[in-house]
Amino acid sequence: MVVICCCLGSSPVAEAVLAKLDEGSDCNLSDDEVEDVEPQPISTDERTDDESEVESDTPTSAAVGKQKSVTPWNKVTKKSQFEMRETSENVDNSAAEQRENWTARQYFESYIGHDVYKKMAECTNRRAVETVGRSLNTTTVEIKRFWGISMLASCLGYPRIRMFWASVTRVPRIADTMSRNRYFKLRSNIKVVNDVDVSEEDRKADRLWKVRPLLNAVREGCLQQKRETKVSIDEQMIPFSGTSQLKQYVPNKPNPVGLKNFVLANPNGLVLDFRIYAGKETFSDISTDNDKLGLGGKVVVCLTQSMPKGSVVFCDRYFTTVALVDDLLKRGIYCTGTIMKNRIQSVGKKLKGDKELTKDGRGTSDAVKDRNNKICLVKWFDNKPITLMSSFVGINPEGSCRRWSKKDSKYIEIKCPKIVQEYNKHMGGVDMSDRLISYYRIKTRTKKWTVRTFCHMFDLALVNSWIQYRDDRQQIGCRPKEIMQLLAFKLDVAESLISECESEDSESEPEPESEPEDEAGHARKRKSTPLPSVHKRVKGTHLPEMDLATYSSRCRNPGCSQRSKIRCTFCNVPLCLTATRNCFKDFHNT
Repeated sequence: MVVICCCLGSSPVAEAVLAKLDEGSDCNLSDDEVEDVEPQPISTDERTDDESEVESDTPTSAAVGKQKSVTPWNKVTKKSQFEMRETSENVDNSAAEQRENWTARQYFESYIGHDVYKKMAECTNRRAVETVGRSLNTTTVEIKRFWGISMLASCLGYPRIRMFWASVTRVPRIADTMSRNRYFKLRSNIKVVNDVDVSEEDRKADRLWKVRPLLNAVREGCLQQKRETKVSIDEQMIPFSGTSQLKQYVPNKPNPVGLKNFVLANPNGLVLDFRIYAGKETFSDISTDNDKLGLGGKVVVCLTQSMPKGSVVFCDRYFTTVALVDDLLKRGIYCTGTIMKNRIQSVGKKLKGDKELTKDGRGTSDAVKDRNNKICLVKWFDNKPITLMSSFVGINPEGSCRRWSKKDSKYIEIKCPKIVQEYNKHMGGVDMSDRLISYYRIKTRTKKWTVRTFCHMFDLALVNSWIQYRDDRQQIGCRPKEIMQLLAFKLDVAESLISECESEDSESEPEPESEPEDEAGHARKRKSTPLPSVHKRVKGTHLPEMDLATYSSRCRNPGCSQRSKIRCTFCNVPLCLTATRNCFKDFHNT
């Protein structure tokens, strides 16, 4: 969703703020009502690099009344350009240095901590008592292991959850930690709030009350993240196809059916704030002097409350209106986005027509600005005409972009306004978060929207934790091969949750006193034990013991190539412990 030329073909973009303009900006029309563009010959013969990415938001309903233009608009000429606003990026590495020794588990716990698991254990037991008459006797440790198993299963990618316990496809790390029936019993009773403690008034006021404690915990972690000056707002779908009044349908999304989540994110995919849509009362707490904002405008106003002055917000045509740009500008926040034609009305007539732009060729652009030089409306022709509105940037400094020309059978360079370049560069943050979540999503077939929301919140917290971890490692100068990939990061968190308090309630499996032999009586090569997670290495009771095997094994401490017969009873890995080398201590303190 990062290339303007494609998403604008189906959703024009505009940016023109009319101060005190009596405009029906709260209306949303379908694509057929908005786009009345004549077919362009060039669009059928040529293709772009990102034709597959189409604007996915199709607003519905509402009619537009006649609007009066109070603020005059002027053409932008070479002598009178719309100047790009200045923003400052403050690079602060102090926080990254403080988190230099953080483990993957510590990053994740900044979103979902011990209190959440404890609350889940209490509410799950109470739920079982209310339904079946007896408690499940689950504990905080078992709830952590439940979610650790769910994370590990999502990384392995079996099509059915039961396959992890089946005889042919059995995964010992999962099957030995928790039985299949126990896992599904916990999942069917998992709760994070006691129903009897919530009054009828609170239930009517908050339709998400069943998952509210978890939403608040994850959102609190997002709000503590560093704010960049350029962010984007878009919709994110929580996949769910069951029965629920909260279910929405957004076409052209990878998961078009589910709960709609409005998200504020950095260009790298780090989620800074979010709000799940639960009906028209979702943003009733937002107070604004402008009653023409509509749903999209209220979403932007709500999510930008934590942004400092001078920030720039990028959004698509679902959100962008003249009233929104004007309202944000009064609060010191710039806005840039694509806009529908019906939302600019008479101002759009001051721009060149579609036929005129088509005649001038690809790369042609035109712009108008208001008399106060605060808002600019730009129209650019690529394969189709594109309209954008901004209080931050206009056409200049104009750059270029590469496009495929079917007529010439080669790539050509065409002119590209600065507003289009900025939009493409900073608009894909929410899509990046969606993409990372989709790689190893916690999949579960369930009829309960609460369980589906729980899984999505854990996925969102994991992805946010990894992005923060990766950025910290890059700031302190780590090499790329020293930084864990998303899969390794998620496996590390899953392993640390599964092995929670393992030393207290389980005994380590004893090692064989001698090397196992094959059918011919020859000693077989011992399988190497995988390295434990960082969380397991630094916690627990670690004691050295002498390995009675015939041959010594290679020390598993990174950087050591010596062989040793000393083995850790908890980690079950060989480590050096001599007068000159103490790999046993180094391994458990790193």
